[in-house]
Order: sequence, then C-alpha cells, then structure tokens
Amino acid sequence: MMIVFLVTLLTLMGKSVSSWALPLKTEVQNAKEEVIAKAWIYIDYVEILTLNEQVLGKVGMVNVQGEYQLFLVREDQEGTYAGHARNKRIYNAEGKLIGYYDWTSFWVYAYDTRGIKLGQTKCIGFRGFCAAASAAYLTGLFSSQIESRTL
Repeated sequence: MMIVFLVTLLTLMGKSVSSWALPLKTEVQNAKEEVIAKAWIYIDYVEILTLNEQVLGKVGMVNVQGEYQLFLVREDQEGTYAGHARNKRIYNAEGKLIGYYDWTSFWVYAYDTRGIKLGQTKCIGFRGFCAAASAAYLTGLFSSQIESRTL
C-alpha cells in the first residue's frame, strides 16, 4: 500500500519512478579502500565517473554472433572501444586478458592477471555490469594512460 502511495505521489509531482530510482549510485574503491571513482548503475549499462562526476567510460551489453558480451567504451570524443568482458574476465581492445572480476551479494571485486586485488565496489543490483565496469576502470581501460595501469 505504501509503495502505491509513493508511486502515485511521485507521478503527481511529475517524476517517473524510473527517473527517481535510477541510477543506483556507488563508489569505486582501490585496494586500500580509498574512494577513487563513482559508478552510476542503470538497468542496461553502467557509467564510471571521476569524483567530480565526469564520465570516463560505459559498459553495456551487446550480442556478438549469438553470445552476449559486455562492451566497454571510453568516454572520449570518438567513443573509443576499450575492450570487452565475458565470463568474469576483462579483455582490452586487442583481445588480451588484463584482469578478472567477481562478486558477492553486496560487493564486486577486480583483480589483475596475477590475482592481486585492485579494488572493490559496493553494488546491490546489476552486479555483473557493475563488476565489469569497476574492473574496466581499475585495470585502466577507461584511462588514456592504459599502459601504465595494466600488467
């Protein structure tokens, strides 16, 4: 009953439920648990942003020859393809494995190719998208200095 009331109230105020509820906003932490970026989570994609809310990159789903993959795009003037994610692995634009990701009920984690933890993000929904986006950022795929952050 309370939910019906809230939805009705939001509608009367001129706000849709989806615009009120999304994006889910969270923070990306490095291995020292310092907040280093933000993640805004939508139903079908995730944006990674600087702490000043400048978009660095996006992760969305695409169908490639009948198989769904997470597509990673850098937010630059060209919308540069940065890589893809599949089966809890992150690949750069050349197809080289550069990291791994995994999740629990509330946290997602990113690791380099040696298994060293790069960081984590608290995600309560859409954890696969959130994990891939966090790992893409933590491995350097959304940076113009990719070589300095990948192994």
